[in-house]
Amino acid sequence: MIELPTIELLDDLKGMHLDWVADENIVVNNMTDSQQKDTQHTIIQITETDDQGFTYGNNQIKGLTAEVEMQIFWQLIPTVNVLLSEINLQKQLITIGWKIASSSGHVVDPVTQQLTKTIYLTKRIGDI
Repeated sequence: MIELPTIELLDDLKGMHLDWVADENIVVNNMTDSQQKDTQHTIIQITETDDQGFTYGNNQIKGLTAEVEMQIFWQLIPTVNVLLSEINLQKQLITIGWKIASSSGHVVDPVTQQLTKTIYLTKRIGDI
């Protein structure tokens, strides 16, 4: 059974046992109200952004290249080196088959003052 790309990324992130984000703070699609206001914990939000079919032979779709947005909302006072943590995370994702499509610069959220990072990932799914 093929999982939605957001669920696949969620499972992959939880499987990494990252020491800087709790599993319950890795969310797909919508954050809860309390997560939106939480500045004491790092939260990762995953959303699906794009799916493009790819073709072989008789112009038939054989699978999708899925694109997923991963936003990291760092706690106000991080307990780890942010840059090294992000680099290690991206290395691990590449190792398990994700590609980094884009990794934007850091931005400070104007409401919560949290440092945020947005990474776009792609993966071929259903390659038959």
